[in-house]
Amino acid sequence: MSDFDLVLSGTVVLPTTIIENGYVAVRDGKIVHVGEGVAPSAHERHELGKALIVPRAIDAQTHSLSQKDREDFIWSTRSAAAGGVTTIVDMPYDEGNLVCSAEAVRIKVAHASPQARVDFALYGTIKPEEGASRILEQVEAGVAAFKFSTFGTDPIRFPRIPPALLEECFAAIAPTGLTAGVHNEDDEAVRAAMAKVKALGITDYRGHGLSRPPLTELLASLQIYETGAQTGCPAHVVHCSLGRGYEIARSYRDRGFDATIECCIHYLTLDEEHDVARLGGKAKINPPIRSRAEVEKLWEHVRAGNVTLVSTDHVSWSENRKTNPDMLANASGVPGLEVMVPLFVKGALER
Repeated sequence: MSDFDLVLSGTVVLPTTIIENGYVAVRDGKIVHVGEGVAPSAHERHELGKALIVPRAIDAQTHSLSQKDREDFIWSTRSAAAGGVTTIVDMPYDEGNLVCSAEAVRIKVAHASPQARVDFALYGTIKPEEGASRILEQVEAGVAAFKFSTFGTDPIRFPRIPPALLEECFAAIAPTGLTAGVHNEDDEAVRAAMAKVKALGITDYRGHGLSRPPLTELLASLQIYETGAQTGCPAHVVHCSLGRGYEIARSYRDRGFDATIECCIHYLTLDEEHDVARLGGKAKINPPIRSRAEVEKLWEHVRAGNVTLVSTDHVSWSENRKTNPDMLANASGVPGLEVMVPLFVKGALER
């Protein structure tokens, strides 16, 4: 009788090599052997030919509870499992429970645990009026990292953290060794651009990109990395739509700073001139989807090793919040948990 419960044969993708005629052997739910050539016997075997056998993925940016009574962890984690993602890291901006204290962390863990079909970790954040006072208690409660925003989407659920307070939070986090992740859009610059778009009466798909031009994103990224450099805190830009942003992150790393950067799968697949024009509000994301030329720049940064990680920034809004003919009136964000891994592999193979 076989010693293995399951054996998969096919093209095995490992961190440093690809085994064309390989196999993966599983016992008690764990991979215990990877080999090449004739596969061993097992209780269950699958010959997958040229299909890729890849490691499971971690999605480091998801929003399971942004709209109350809509998605929840049962659905986000099922979608994750369907897409080959076995761990999600959920953001703290939940409708009805901003994760900004140890108690809020415990509430979310208790809520999510019975539902979750894959592993999950949690980001923490702060209330601006409380400053950094609850940072350490959230570390003790088990958060994996912290999330802030240089742009105020909502004064309660998704508040702007001004520069002095951001520095205070980074300084409090630095001794813990955790990372400070930040939504990278300059509040003042975005609001000025939005006012200009509204004054011009632009309501179609073009309005969103015009309301958040490249400089609004790059100014915020520079603030984030320089704050990390000054405080000694690992600084992470949680989504970057521009090739220039990856150059900035690389320049800080080359000087010895802990400066990481994340690319969402939608920035590697969708473009403004085709997809946003076609989808309208359903493709409204902050920062915006950029041009096809910018998409290809991002792939070059993937190739060059300048992209720290790829995520989804997954969020599932009700359709009525994504179909307003006035582009700027729609909620921001898209789902993506089921498609991140296949779309990334497809894009990489094509290039």
